[in-house]
Amino acid sequence: MNRRGIRRPFHEAHDGYKRCIRTRRVGQQLLPAAHAAGARYLAMEALNASVPELIAQINQTKQLPKQDLQQVGTYFIHPEMPIFVQTALNLGWTLISYEADILHRPEPSSHYDLLSLETTNWREEEQARNLIATIRNLPTEAKVLVWCGNHHHCKVVVPATPSEKSQVPWIPMGYQFKRLSGIDPFVIDQDITVRFSAMHYEQVQFYLDLVADTLQTFGGTAGFLSEDVPEQLLSRDSNDAYVISLDNEME
Repeated sequence: MNRRGIRRPFHEAHDGYKRCIRTRRVGQQLLPAAHAAGARYLAMEALNASVPELIAQINQTKQLPKQDLQQVGTYFIHPEMPIFVQTALNLGWTLISYEADILHRPEPSSHYDLLSLETTNWREEEQARNLIATIRNLPTEAKVLVWCGNHHHCKVVVPATPSEKSQVPWIPMGYQFKRLSGIDPFVIDQDITVRFSAMHYEQVQFYLDLVADTLQTFGGTAGFLSEDVPEQLLSRDSNDAYVISLDNEME
């Protein structure tokens, strides 16, 4: 697969307005290294797709607005989000919005409600198409850091489990992007140890203990290539690298 002008999907962990702050802070800390590697674009699911003029103004001035940050995106009410994005702007980066326009979703019905997998899969494909369309207008060697939420970056189709009412598979943006563009992006997953629920964390904690001493030497959070992560921790085999941490709370 083509990796010219490598696109690196990275992401944050959130559940509604709850989020793991660490995931955004890691993103901010990553920016100087990504800049040194040649990245100059930050594509964000969290940017409001309905205000292209505002995003264009931000890109021109390299400054987020001092007030009404929610116009930029819903999650900009959290203080660490504008700090993260302003750090990219201070480096001279350009923001890219690629969220699907929900007003053009399939008409809601018994099969197409906002939370259905059919609508989710439509959104995933729209995001991928928007991202591809924007990237194709960039210089061939442009390097883009794609910042999404939760598992949209996943590069494989996730089949329904027998216990689920709907047997529709989940077809993530990462899979759609790879399928439609022919680009195999380098995907970094950093919510593998996030405490989404007590039950999930009980399953993770034992294996997290295996690497706790190593993590402590890096301040509690470190990145690993997929082949270096304990097999029991790997929840999605399409990721190329993982950020594993002892700081996993949702708040």
